[in-house]
Amino acid sequence: MPDLTAHHVGITVSDLDRAVAFYRDTFGLDVLARFSVGGDAFATGVDVDGASADFAHLDAGDARIELVSYDPEGVAREDQTLNDPGACHVGLSVDDVSAFYDGLADDVETLSPPQTTESGTTHLLRPGPRGEPDRGPRRLMDREWPPRPRRVLALAGVACTLASLWFPYATLALGGRSVAVAATADPRSPVFVLPILVVVGAALSAVDPTRGEQLIGGLFGFLLLAAVVGPLFVLELTGWPGPGLWLLFVGWLLVDAADDLDPALTNERADRRVVYAALTALFVAGSVFLATHRAAAVDGASLAVTALWLASGVLGTAAWGVALWWERTADRTSAR
Repeated sequence: MPDLTAHHVGITVSDLDRAVAFYRDTFGLDVLARFSVGGDAFATGVDVDGASADFAHLDAGDARIELVSYDPEGVAREDQTLNDPGACHVGLSVDDVSAFYDGLADDVETLSPPQTTESGTTHLLRPGPRGEPDRGPRRLMDREWPPRPRRVLALAGVACTLASLWFPYATLALGGRSVAVAATADPRSPVFVLPILVVVGAALSAVDPTRGEQLIGGLFGFLLLAAVVGPLFVLELTGWPGPGLWLLFVGWLLVDAADDLDPALTNERADRRVVYAALTALFVAGSVFLATHRAAAVDGASLAVTALWLASGVLGTAAWGVALWWERTADRTSAR
């Protein structure tokens, strides 16, 4: 299956000039192209005998709005409401829906003032141009990201991630010498790039939690392997986590939870509560694993502590696997 990307949304209109003016003047969309198409291949492709059409493409960011006026013109359908089967709408995003609404002329019709739904999305529906048989709503959604409570989770994750910079992530000991793995501004240090990646991950999480949690999670995994798991297999090398690694771990989980709360993310195989139960179990098990690692694996603690350390590691790995499975099998669609 080839990779697919959205190219345009097609809307059939009866008056192309009037429709172009509507989208240009109401939403400020630029006209990218106007052209006409006809011939047997076109008529066959659209399954309309002898069809030709005039087109206008308008710039809607990552995709285009394609307005089409056909000859011969089909039968106009009656106005539809959004709960009618087959009804559709065009969704556009703006920085601030309320400000956009306040700037509309007095004669511009909307279905209601801006509304904020339970998912946190603020939207405004504007009927299509007057005189068109299909005056389906044109929907504006607030681009302000992310709506609460996703915003709270994401920003809390950003705060934990940045706070980790003030603490050592791990300590490595070899031949009686201990070295702290911590953020540094010294360009000669082998971990000089670490604080840069942490800051980039935090900044990315504030605007795109999907990409942010991937970067923060990758950093956590690398540090966990290098400072905790790796020394288990290297003779004379020991290592144990520091407070910075735990803060990075918590920051990653919070940003991941914010991403999973996206109302556009759905999984037909399992309820959303499954991934949140898995993330909660991962937090508890991971925290216990990091807290008991030095006592169990480095200092030679009691059998009970060692068993607790091993059990928390196994449980945390299983919980992470469940969360990863849910996210990988979920579908991300347009937010409603």
